Amino acid sequence: MKRYLKLTWLLAAVLLLTLAACGAGETVAPEPTAATEGQLPAATLPAEVAATLPPPVVEGEILPTPTLAAPDAGGEAVPAEQPAAEAEVSGPWPADQFGYGIQIHGNATVGDPAATMQAVRDQLGLTWVKMQVQWWLVEPDPTGDQWFFYDAVIEQAHLHGLRLMVSIVGAPAWTRAAGGENGPPDDYNEYARFLGEMIDRHPGRIDAIEVWNEQNLDREWKSTNGISPEDYVRFLQVAHDAIKAKDPNIIVISGALSPTGTGDWVRWADDFEYLDRALAAGMLNYADCVGAHHNGYNIAPDVTFDAAGSTAEAATAGFPGPFDNPHPSWSPKTTPDTLSPFHIRRRPRAVHCKCRGAPEPYKKKNNNT
Repeated sequence: MKRYLKLTWLLAAVLLLTLAACGAGETVAPEPTAATEGQLPAATLPAEVAATLPPPVVEGEILPTPTLAAPDAGGEAVPAEQPAAEAEVSGPWPADQFGYGIQIHGNATVGDPAATMQAVRDQLGLTWVKMQVQWWLVEPDPTGDQWFFYDAVIEQAHLHGLRLMVSIVGAPAWTRAAGGENGPPDDYNEYARFLGEMIDRHPGRIDAIEVWNEQNLDREWKSTNGISPEDYVRFLQVAHDAIKAKDPNIIVISGALSPTGTGDWVRWADDFEYLDRALAAGMLNYADCVGAHHNGYNIAPDVTFDAAGSTAEAATAGFPGPFDNPHPSWSPKTTPDTLSPFHIRRRPRAVHCKCRGAPEPYKKKNNNT
């Protein structure tokens, strides 16, 4: 009997507590909880709204809520002064400064251009980015207009305060009687037209233009006359004049040559021999900078090609090319050192390092001798 009375009193207590919690239809506000550092307190919505609205989708950077200053004389609060936004990059690159940068995947449909630029600026601390534009991709036919492949990359570089270097390659097949996209157009003025359209589309956003790429290789410069430094200089002149007419502040860079070593001038040409002929044809009259590529296979950046065999790595490297067959094209030091004192007396070099970070099994298959 006592147990029955205790159970009855317990049920009654639970019922009273339940009614008190319901408050006879009144809503009791929950105790406020302190937000953890860096976290905003959750918003409270009426029940009927919370049941129908989907969770919000937040895109882009979340900006801090403005802080309101004390009320003015009229009793209204005024926003506190906000820090000034980072200035967008503008104007010519200072001639007395040296810049560091990195080549990125310039196609806006691959990855997130904004995230890429933020990483280059904030994580790497660099000031330049290089991208390559495939002309044929933008204009697959004479009426083509597919700039969406590159617009976002160019804009995001500018908005993140980065200097932009653009290399333009790959003439559309419709500009070449021989077809294909691995060479210049038959009419060099078509290239000049394309350059002008790009500059007009992104005024003040492009800081440097590299005119073609590795034109001492047949696969990059397939033309009626084959690999020809003299033809390239005429091509460079047309491009240079078109660029400067649109924006004289844009730095014109000659196409960087591939470090090849001795070639047959059919499949490839020795980069030093090619540059000698290009300089003789007047290349420096149409370039603010001379582009240069230099490779590095198993050799430290301070080791010349002829000293590689005496390094400790020579005895242990699984890829013996730089040590058994020494040549300037192996060394990341010898190529720019050779170009600097003997070839480029009047122009600075724009060095685009092509890093070879592949593992040994890959390198064994890619002996560039």
